[in-house]
Amino acid sequence: MTKIQIQRTAIAIALLCIFRAGTALSSPRQNEADSTAAEMQTPADSTAGDRSGWIGLPIAFYTPETRLGAGASALYTFRTDGSTRPSTIGFILFLTQEDQVVVAISPEFYLRQDRVRLDSDIAFSRYPTYFWGVGNDTPDDTKEQYTPRLFNMSFSAQRQVIPNVRIGAQYELKYQEMIEVEEDGMLSSGAIAGSDKYIISGIGLLATWDSRDNIFYSTRGSFFNFSTYFYPSWLGSDYSYTKLYLDYRKFFPFGTKQVAALRSPLGWRASTTFTRSSSSKSLMM
Repeated sequence: MTKIQIQRTAIAIALLCIFRAGTALSSPRQNEADSTAAEMQTPADSTAGDRSGWIGLPIAFYTPETRLGAGASALYTFRTDGSTRPSTIGFILFLTQEDQVVVAISPEFYLRQDRVRLDSDIAFSRYPTYFWGVGNDTPDDTKEQYTPRLFNMSFSAQRQVIPNVRIGAQYELKYQEMIEVEEDGMLSSGAIAGSDKYIISGIGLLATWDSRDNIFYSTRGSFFNFSTYFYPSWLGSDYSYTKLYLDYRKFFPFGTKQVAALRSPLGWRASTTFTRSSSSKSLMM
């Protein structure tokens, strides 16, 4: 594990909090009668009818690694025939004073009366940042700057097998190349796997339990996701490894308008490859 895996957390939280706020604003609540009827269904969402529309929000933030950053996020919501849950297409774009650029589009579709869920994530980034070495005890004086250019695309398809439970398959393709590294640095030597350009291609399985009453602003229910990826050489991957991810969330209503939420994510990867994640959904509640 490297220090670079931690340093973008503040940016991701800021962006995704704004993005989630936009999703909530895009879907007004129903009246009490509609909400009571919705609670009898699984799952229930408090967005009404066939409404569709856009919501857009500006982005502004500051972190030591980026200095000032600015951009925009947008979300389009709509419903397919017979589905109660809203489908969405999300967009994010931001730039920083450190010449970092991130562009992402994240479609999510509910089809056939919510029995089928299609989800994808397409992202491009040019992100000058720092590398300290491999391991948890690397000293600060080993820091060196590098600039990767990364394209990431993932797709998943799930089908409901019993109420609240979906299973399916997924695919991920990632291409990264180094635009700039420090001369005579660790990355310029080529000794660290992934320090040059590479392609990662993998397939996997996923299973989801989802009893939330609303996917935008949940007030009750739970969500559990199990996801695994395998990156074999026969699928075109330059490096072979396995990735596992678990995500559990629980929502507790209390009072008249308050909600407490618990989240426990867990990730594991059997790999020594030097990679960066560009997913725009990894921290979404």
